[in-house]
Amino acid sequence: MPYLSIETNVALTEAQQKDLVESASRFIVEKLKKPQSYTMISYSGAKRFLFSGNEEPAAFVELRAINLPINNCGELSSEICALIEKHCRIKPDRIFINFSNVPANLWGYNKTTFG
Repeated sequence: MPYLSIETNVALTEAQQKDLVESASRFIVEKLKKPQSYTMISYSGAKRFLFSGNEEPAAFVELRAINLPINNCGELSSEICALIEKHCRIKPDRIFINFSNVPANLWGYNKTTFG
């Protein structure tokens, strides 16, 4: 049920993409204490982004989860920025992150919802 979406204008090789999504998945499982079997990560690179008036490397990240630890979003932001910086070489001041705490009854899976 946690979903981390990474959109960027940085193109990564197949191996780099695999490393990024696997590292992000381990991070989400550890930080949100959610089962790996419900964790989804996506990477979409080589998009056209204009941020702050230029097209330098940038990223838009979304983290959606049921029972997202809202009080820890500052810490999560710092750690997600570090993850993106490491794998995509994007400076933290070029990364926007949207956090969404989704009610269990609004998250569908396997013909039902979690709530």
